[in-house]
Amino acid sequence: MGKQLFVCGVVAAAAGLFLTACGGSGTSSSSSSGSTSVPSTATSAPAANNGGSSFCTQVGTDAAQLSHLGSGLAASPGAVPDISTYKELIGTVAQAIDNLDGSAPGEIASALHTLRTAYDQANSQAQSANTLQELSAAFIGLGSTSVKAAATSVTNYFKTTCGVNPSP
Repeated sequence: MGKQLFVCGVVAAAAGLFLTACGGSGTSSSSSSGSTSVPSTATSAPAANNGGSSFCTQVGTDAAQLSHLGSGLAASPGAVPDISTYKELIGTVAQAIDNLDGSAPGEIASALHTLRTAYDQANSQAQSANTLQELSAAFIGLGSTSVKAAATSVTNYFKTTCGVNPSP
């Protein structure tokens, strides 16, 4: 179970924009603790207030899809997680970020593009991974100062403008 929590934490951190796969979801403006949670089987999706934009509507839709996919990450205690499930989720997150990058509002466009570039590189490496350790290693680059700052900007926008509260 320790490996599953570690990988789940890596995936959640990497997809910290709106991934609710490794924790609960919510619509309040409360802040996330940033701690790794035990995978949940809950499939509730965060609701978006949409901030009056199609971008926020898409954020809410993507969050709902990722929440549903993430519910498949829960494994029985002692079971080895299925790497293909993680790869599918990571690929879906990459596609969602790619789609949002093209329609991001000006105030987060640069930050979302930074995040997209870093996540696309991580996704490419993750799709080639054969072990959980290789999968985890794919996300090391997301720990850079510029990527963390970009993720914070985008996450704050999602919370305050779109009403989607990420739960990494």
